[in-house]
Amino acid sequence: MLRRLLPLAPLLGRRPNAAALVTTGKRSPSPAAPARSPDAPDAPDAPDATAATALRLLLDPVGRGKTRARAVERRPPGDFMMSSHAFFCPTIVVAAANGLPELAALQFAVFVASLAYHARGERPGAVARVEGALAKALFLYGAAQTFGNAPDFGAPFAVETTLAAGTLAAFLYTNLRPASYEVWHPLGLHALPGAWGLIVAARHEPLLALFGAVAT
Repeated sequence: MLRRLLPLAPLLGRRPNAAALVTTGKRSPSPAAPARSPDAPDAPDAPDATAATALRLLLDPVGRGKTRARAVERRPPGDFMMSSHAFFCPTIVVAAANGLPELAALQFAVFVASLAYHARGERPGAVARVEGALAKALFLYGAAQTFGNAPDFGAPFAVETTLAAGTLAAFLYTNLRPASYEVWHPLGLHALPGAWGLIVAARHEPLLALFGAVAT
């Protein structure tokens, strides 16, 4: 009897095969699954933090949403990710009052789309694509205003440049380090762009004026 059991000894330490897992109803994690932060179990999946990934994020014309555990299905209005959209409102008001209709319209569109995107937990889909496209359009508009339509190159220009750089850095950081998303997205991608847009709305002429589309 002992002789018959000896050949089975090397098998005792082996892991169950796929058929055994199906039989028991348990699934092992896929080795290719993106890593999640142990400190933020519902953080979005983390991509490879490489220059190629950063370039892909920058050049992607739309938003892709976040793949996550979905511990929370929807965000309540009191969530800072939601309430931080208030930083966008002064830009809308000042831009409309100062004759920058394109900025007022674009900022308002981002405000509405971003609220919808975050309210449903940053899910991938049509809302994510629209929100991402509008947000990137707003960033490009701000960059065109700051670097192509600045009234002067004094201290306000330096502030605008700093806010633009901070916005870009926050976008890359929160996408490449998703465990930081809950803290740094509302600060870096709501508060900073809100301040940047407000300065543009208060100091700049509309970009449309450069093409003779509106009177200044």
